[in-house]
Amino acid sequence: MNSKKVLLVILMIFAMVMSITNFVYADSCEVAVSMNKKTNYAKGETVELTISLNNIDSENGIYELKGNLEYDEDIFEKIKTDDEGNTNQITSLNGWEDVTFNSETNEFALRTTTPTKSTQDIMKISLKLKENVEEDSSIIMLNNLVASNGQDDIKTSTAATTVKIGDSDDDTTIPSITTTPTPKTSPSAKPATTTPKATQTPASSSIPQTGIEDNVTPIIFGALIVALVSYIAYRRYKEI
Repeated sequence: MNSKKVLLVILMIFAMVMSITNFVYADSCEVAVSMNKKTNYAKGETVELTISLNNIDSENGIYELKGNLEYDEDIFEKIKTDDEGNTNQITSLNGWEDVTFNSETNEFALRTTTPTKSTQDIMKISLKLKENVEEDSSIIMLNNLVASNGQDDIKTSTAATTVKIGDSDDDTTIPSITTTPTPKTSPSAKPATTTPKATQTPASSSIPQTGIEDNVTPIIFGALIVALVSYIAYRRYKEI
């Protein structure tokens, strides 16, 4: 074969390989939880948390978020809801709506009709410290988080923040934390940090794929077809 025929065969092989390779790119976003204007809270005070969506990478935008709110019910008063899951301790922000909360499982969900494509505060949570709190700090976590772009589920990392319990102070902003915490109990009589006791539930099993689709059989079959067609093309052009 001359160089033109070799080039033609190579182009045919390349086109067929590209046709059987399926690249799937997943949307992504992050959830952050922050406390505003305070670092320390006195017993009996209410901790106000702001939940936001950050680093959104989605052409459709984010329409929904659900997950678990995990907090220590020995430290904070339990969130109370009506029969439909409504509570004035969890409210939506910036056009998000239909907030529901299950006080037994601590699962929450909210959605919006206007997709979010950039950083936005979406929800506010209020938790009241009990009057007889003994610990000096406690972690609040949003776990098993799953967002939705209207078509696919988007699993996100755990978001958390630490509440310091002591003398009240003002006018300080706590930075958001979006990494998964690994709290450890101090060996002292009074643990420095308590782990929330809320029950975790599995996140949605529909998780977007990334990279090359993990399906080996079609790729092997396609490779065999490429090899066969290439061989036939080689023999055909060799005889010309």
